[in-house]
Amino acid sequence: MRLSVKFSFLLVGGFAFVVDASAYLLLTNVLFLLPLSARVVAFMIAVLVTCTGNRFLTFSKRKHITFYKQYGLALFAGLVSLLPNLTVFLALLFVFPNNIAFELLAFICGTIAGIISNYMLSDRLVFAEK
Repeated sequence: MRLSVKFSFLLVGGFAFVVDASAYLLLTNVLFLLPLSARVVAFMIAVLVTCTGNRFLTFSKRKHITFYKQYGLALFAGLVSLLPNLTVFLALLFVFPNNIAFELLAFICGTIAGIISNYMLSDRLVFAEK
């Protein structure tokens, strides 16, 4: 049975979220990077995971350009989608008390804000029907 495109996108994104959050926690709590620096590094790792997953699962039925070009487009889409992600993340960090629970809530809310933008750009640009 073929998973729907949106469900597959969320499945890949959910896995990438776990990778993203794990990398973020590692970078902030083990390597002691500042939250914004750790967020950007973790994001770059997550883009690679989502690009690979979406290429081979979500949009596998479509004809694809080379992986490197597609990853470049995915990175561009991710960077565009990073704007709403970071805006929400930083706004909530400013509003919430300074503790790990609220930091993670800000992280989750920022991620959700970026998902909508990322799906539209992935569907219409990164993995567009060629």
